[in-house]
Amino acid sequence: MNDFLDRVLERLSALEVFRQYVPTLRKSGKSYVGLCPFHAEKTPSFHVDPDRGLYHCFGCGAGGNLVTFVMQVEKVDRREAVRILAERAGLPVEAALEDPYRNRIYTLLELATEYYREALLREKDLLAYLRGRGLSSGILARFRVGFAPGGDALRQLLERRGFSRRDLVDSGLFRERGGDLREVMAGRIVFPILNARGRVIAFGGRRVDNSEGPKYINFEQTAVFEKHRVLYGLHEGLRTFREAGRAIVVEGYLDVLACYEGGVSGAVAPLGTAMTKDHARMLAQRVDEVWLAFDGDPAGREAAKKAAVHLMQEDVTVRVVTFPDGKDPGDLLQEDRSGFTQYFAHPSPVWSLWSPAGTRPPYGVMRQLVNHIRDVRQPLRQVYLLQDLSEWTGIPREALEKEMQKQTTNLPKTPHRRAKGDRDLLLKVLAFLAWKPDLVSEEIRAWLEEVMHYVSPELPHRVFWAVIQGQEGLAEAMALREDVASVAAKVGLEVQDSDLLEKENLRDTVIWAARQFLRQTYQKTRDARVLEQLERFLKRRMREEDTRDGQHNGENQP
Repeated sequence: MNDFLDRVLERLSALEVFRQYVPTLRKSGKSYVGLCPFHAEKTPSFHVDPDRGLYHCFGCGAGGNLVTFVMQVEKVDRREAVRILAERAGLPVEAALEDPYRNRIYTLLELATEYYREALLREKDLLAYLRGRGLSSGILARFRVGFAPGGDALRQLLERRGFSRRDLVDSGLFRERGGDLREVMAGRIVFPILNARGRVIAFGGRRVDNSEGPKYINFEQTAVFEKHRVLYGLHEGLRTFREAGRAIVVEGYLDVLACYEGGVSGAVAPLGTAMTKDHARMLAQRVDEVWLAFDGDPAGREAAKKAAVHLMQEDVTVRVVTFPDGKDPGDLLQEDRSGFTQYFAHPSPVWSLWSPAGTRPPYGVMRQLVNHIRDVRQPLRQVYLLQDLSEWTGIPREALEKEMQKQTTNLPKTPHRRAKGDRDLLLKVLAFLAWKPDLVSEEIRAWLEEVMHYVSPELPHRVFWAVIQGQEGLAEAMALREDVASVAAKVGLEVQDSDLLEKENLRDTVIWAARQFLRQTYQKTRDARVLEQLERFLKRRMREEDTRDGQHNGENQP
């Protein structure tokens, strides 16, 4: 993939790619400057080096290369970013990024989608039923809703196109039973399930009569489909995610369609199962806020609670859209189309799932809520959640903090291989960089610039600034050898120190040490200014690194 990426980048003008998303870019010396696409600003602080294909915003700290830029601005993973750039460069993507077998399955499912779509258009009674649910022909076409009439017509069509029996089974469309092939979706309204790139990867089906069997069914896992990693409506919602910064989670296929029909975009739904951690993580990579719009019955509220917990743990703001008891979006669309959007106008805080505003839930419920906040990974998010819960219930925040501290204290102790000397390691890294200026990359310098606000006074700030400011500043650092040597001696840095400080390990060591140091610093302060800075830093940097780690781990996955 690296060779392919090199060919892609050779064919592209980095400046033109940046300008596609940052039209305000203007030449300034050897670089270009414009308004940052990642945060609101009036004074340009987004800098681009077109020769090296690098960018850095001095306002929000975003930075990286052309691939990471596309990942951030399009909110996609590394493979998809490479795909976007490759298509822009006019290079064939499939051969480089996908194997022929998966492409064969995609082609088969696309043919089935067209077949099902044409079959629905011949079923006048079914079309009347769907329109009776408030769904227009335009929405049905937009989501490519179809019907599986059963019989042998689909199998024969696919075999004529050269697909084998094994292909039909591997795609998920058919199952083998007693030596025969059985069409999985036969007799059902069919909802194509698309991945983020808009490719059909599976189908969901709804029963249209009172026959035996489940009302809804989905494909089993295939080479291109994992149910717990997919949300219905994801591809259609991507533009709304980018523009509005929020997603709406509903319970089912028809609820998604009802939302779009009623003028509410960005709706997605899990595939017949409860929302999973993978679903929450998928949304957290794309939006900062999620609204839960589950059915207004007890089962819907319980499902919303579980989804809310997963989302909070992924550092997402959660709000709740409330429907009348027993109603779902489809019901409301039929009853009051003109007033449909009003249900989404003022979503409530997440705590409304557990208690009305201004009321105190039972003690056991409060302990459970504090426990959920304790499990949130981002420290600053915990502070905001505790404050929100305090304002919603009227319970003093200090009491909630004490309860959380008590729960944390009672947790079983688990050893950490780097639990000792976190702060010292950060100081070691800083001192080491002052001695080794050639190792200070742009990425490391960006981390250090953030950490500078919280660094211990034991490290002289003039040395620290010298490390950050680059080669000219590093010359000054070298002139301050006594200061650097003093710090190095204090933290036990030796020339032959741990391999953590070897060049190939340095980036990960700096990032890890900075994260540990900031977490510890956070625990010792409640200063509003510091917390605000920490929020920006922790949320952006940790999410980027966690996402990047996951992408690196999955790069070789099919």
